[in-house]
Amino acid sequence: MADDTKTGTDWQDDELDAIVADYFEMLVADLAGRPYVKSRHSEVLMAKIGRTLGSVEFKHQNISAVLDKLGIPWIPGYKPARNYQNAILDAIDRYLTQRPAILEPVGMGLRPAKLHEKLASWQRPER
Repeated sequence: MADDTKTGTDWQDDELDAIVADYFEMLVADLAGRPYVKSRHSEVLMAKIGRTLGSVEFKHQNISAVLDKLGIPWIPGYKPARNYQNAILDAIDRYLTQRPAILEPVGMGLRPAKLHEKLASWQRPER
């Protein structure tokens, strides 16, 4: 159930870390051809962080936008939404820096240090 006090507020680091981890769990399954149910992932995430379905779905689309800009595959069904808060860049950077092997299936030879450099150099979108 959504926490009404979070409506209209910026996402906190712990919430962003949770949704980025969830997104990459689905992405790895998708790239491997393993089935997953996006709605089930959203339900679990909503219960964990107290955000609405619309908020969770839009944040998944924000993650797709960042990955698209990095040249990394994104989850079909989460069309990139480019109006993201700056903190999502940091959350993705944290996740990929801690889990460099996650990029191996992508086969692009991307290294977390290079991604960190790329993310840090982007002009951050206005809020």
